Amino acid sequence: MEWVALALASYSFAVLFRAPRRDYPLVMVAAALGYGVTRLTGLWLRPEHGTFPLGVFLAGLVVTAASNIYARTANRPGALIRVPGIILLVPGSIGFRSITLLMEHDMAVGFATAMSLLAALIALVAGVLFGNLLVAPRRNL
Repeated sequence: MEWVALALASYSFAVLFRAPRRDYPLVMVAAALGYGVTRLTGLWLRPEHGTFPLGVFLAGLVVTAASNIYARTANRPGALIRVPGIILLVPGSIGFRSITLLMEHDMAVGFATAMSLLAALIALVAGVLFGNLLVAPRRNL
């Protein structure tokens, strides 16, 4: 069921981002790439070791490097891959959960969840930055 939801979400991103029809498969693969790297990192390393930020970092790095390679080789915008690949990595539900816990006066768990959110956000930004260092983006758009 998870992979069916990923396929539907990937297709939805292609529609919502108004990608040209010829780029639908590319957008769908990019979204699946970001999620897949995070998921495989979690399976490779045991989840009890807090691998979510590491998975987000690696996914951000891989997606950004892939988008820069695509932009250089196809002479097309790298955002076609970067945006759909990163959108599934943004930890919005964790932020919502931490605010909900804080509003319910469960301060310890709320702050712990907020720290998980902060770690994931920092990992995502670091992954994008290191991906740009690994494969430099095009100079012109």
